[in-house]
Amino acid sequence: MKYFEFGQQNPELMVMLHGGGVLPVAREIAKLYHGVLVAYDAFNPDEPQTQFKSPMDEARRLGDYIVARNGGKIDILYGISYGCRVLKAGKTRVIT
Repeated sequence: MKYFEFGQQNPELMVMLHGGGVLPVAREIAKLYHGVLVAYDAFNPDEPQTQFKSPMDEARRLGDYIVARNGGKIDILYGISYGCRVLKAGKTRVIT
């Protein structure tokens, strides 16, 4: 799993769980938010050695990343397409 961060100078964090093709959108969002865009295991051509395990595993790892990097605080969590599966899988983990 790889994370791409944009707009780190902005105080509010928006995490984007996507299905693909959202890089131009992330750049626009970075004008207003600190955006984190996720590249899931086995879906990122820059990391061909990774293997996808499950949406729950991706959600757990994302949660760990947000806790470590931002104290667990997310202002906006956006899921579209495949990202909705990861979002739903992570619903049992509370991040405030």
